[in-house]
Amino acid sequence: MQVFVNAQDGRGDGFGLIIMPNLDARYYAYPKGINQSRSFVINETLVKTYPFGEREVVHAVVNKTNLPSYVYVFYDMYFDRETGVMLEWYVEQVLSAAPNEKISSLWKIKEFNVKSSPSSETSGQSWQGILVLIILVCVAVVTAILVYKRKSRKRVHRH
Repeated sequence: MQVFVNAQDGRGDGFGLIIMPNLDARYYAYPKGINQSRSFVINETLVKTYPFGEREVVHAVVNKTNLPSYVYVFYDMYFDRETGVMLEWYVEQVLSAAPNEKISSLWKIKEFNVKSSPSSETSGQSWQGILVLIILVCVAVVTAILVYKRKSRKRVHRH
């Protein structure tokens, strides 16, 4: 299943599943969604431990009481700071049609694997590979030039 969310204004089916990466406290998630009531402020950044390891997260708490079909909707959300992916999302809501019933749900990511940027060791190996390739190309070019000149000399001597 694929969902879409515009990381600028929050429109789409994936609201809350991903936000812009690398936000800090007091920044808006979905900053261009202010007029659409989809934006919210990041409250804090912190490090949390999950079964898949420690992650730096951004945390936001949102309490909406101005929605026509709800008495209130409360969100407590944690997003991976590096990627913007939702790691935890607690939702509590009370419908206007049933003000004595509270509906709550909790979404939690069980597995999360982010490929990190190449380490300096890997980068060094990449540069070594490129250097070897350049040397091999140079050797091949020099060899081709020498063979060409040798054949040219043989042709000149035969006449």
